[in-house]
Amino acid sequence: MKESLTTNITTLQNQEGEFSDFPNNTTNAIHSGTVHALVGTVKRMSELFSSTLGHIPKCIISGGASQQLMSELNMDASVVDNLVLEGLVLIAEENSEIIE
Repeated sequence: MKESLTTNITTLQNQEGEFSDFPNNTTNAIHSGTVHALVGTVKRMSELFSSTLGHIPKCIISGGASQQLMSELNMDASVVDNLVLEGLVLIAEENSEIIE
């Protein structure tokens, strides 16, 4: 998201800003807006799943910004590093059981 904001704008560089509820410069505004957008998306999807399932789903966060997202999320969630690799291990284990 941040990269798409800065890709075609020569006066902005893709710099790492600092999170703030009320940023006071463009770099921090891009960074903070990205974090706010992600937090809003996770919370909205949690609400949709909750109304569909009838209970609050377990929320798992993964990826490069997961720790920062967790600090702003204010909901029950857990960080799982290497989530994709862990999934591939499970698939490989399941497939090896089928072959045996």
